[in-house]
Amino acid sequence: MANTVSGRITPTIYLQAQQLHRARAVRIAYLCCAVLALAGAVGIALVYRWGLVVLAAGIGGLLGQWMAEKFYVPYKVNKLHGQYKDLSGAFTMTWDAQHLQGQGPSGRSQRPWANYCKWKEDRNVFLLYIADNLYEVMPKAWFADAAAIDDFRQCASQIGQPTP
Repeated sequence: MANTVSGRITPTIYLQAQQLHRARAVRIAYLCCAVLALAGAVGIALVYRWGLVVLAAGIGGLLGQWMAEKFYVPYKVNKLHGQYKDLSGAFTMTWDAQHLQGQGPSGRSQRPWANYCKWKEDRNVFLLYIADNLYEVMPKAWFADAAAIDDFRQCASQIGQPTP
């Protein structure tokens, strides 16, 4: 039996998808900058001349990453959402154990679960990856209840375990 959801990809949903897509890279960037800042602090404590420069680089990296996440990424996502007119149209997604089917303003698609290479999930969205940088978004807000989300998750699990 097939399940169906429908809705629109709002700028908020598009931002949530981008945040999930970028989450691992953002964690790595924060970690690298924090290690750099810590190394600089240790360098200062050990009276190395380079300590202050390394500390400033680490703090600057942390600040830059935070500013990108809070200001640049939301700005860019809103701009791209406005340019990509199809995103503001209604989408209907239907799935069963074999396929995920989609219908939107520009056409229809049907893709076997086996054609996806990975998937991710957070509290807001599912991302189904066709390639490492190309994904389809399934907002959890579109689902009627937790049972429908669980059914979708079970079908997506054919792809493999969700990528952190």
